[in-house]
Amino acid sequence: MKRILFVMNDHEEVGKTSFATALSTHLRRQGHRTSLVAVIGDDDARDRNVRYNGTWNILDENNIKRLLGWTRKNDVIVCDVQTGYAEAIMELHEAIDMDLELGELDIEVTIVAPQVDEADCNDCILEICRTLGDKAYYVIPRIPKDEFASSLESWDDSRACRAVDSLGAVMVEVPRITDAGRRLLESGEMTLIAALAVEPEELPGELGRYMRRWWRDFDRQMEEAADYVEPEVVTRHGFRRSA
Repeated sequence: MKRILFVMNDHEEVGKTSFATALSTHLRRQGHRTSLVAVIGDDDARDRNVRYNGTWNILDENNIKRLLGWTRKNDVIVCDVQTGYAEAIMELHEAIDMDLELGELDIEVTIVAPQVDEADCNDCILEICRTLGDKAYYVIPRIPKDEFASSLESWDDSRACRAVDSLGAVMVEVPRITDAGRRLLESGEMTLIAALAVEPEELPGELGRYMRRWWRDFDRQMEEAADYVEPEVVTRHGFRRSA
């Protein structure tokens, strides 16, 4: 199974690049052949403290073919999508579906959308989740601490942990589950990655133990990967770029 991960959101400064960088580094450390790609809509070079394996305009047909071609030599491709171009990812579904129908590629497309909070953007991401791939992982915005329990009342610790395991133990801050998102979760069309809106020390049960262990491993991996990811690029919560 090949996997393409799109990290996208139509808001600036929500942690897309930092999250994509941390995610790709983590996957490499887990032994996956991984490429980090910048998906941009113009030639405007942005100042980023990140090393990409490639950049291209997702609306360019030749580059879409190139993206699909890269799956032949990579287990995972992490695509950092420029703000404002999330909707353009929909252009991919026909090309990917065509290859899937021909049986040439076995690809799972995953949407990782940190901190989505506006209805129109939610609808766009949800539509992509329904369209691309059999199994979509969806990350919605953080929630205030006092809303943590009520927002996740229908999810037990073990189920959250299993969902996390399915993506190689990559954890993110959590999701406020929107009405549309909750419906997809309950219908089985969408899988919750994880939920973390509080300090790991405050989480109960198995999920708390899992999170505390994961963060220790993550901190160690970031120290070991310091030559690849500058320390100030990734922070502990939300993978935000520091001021």
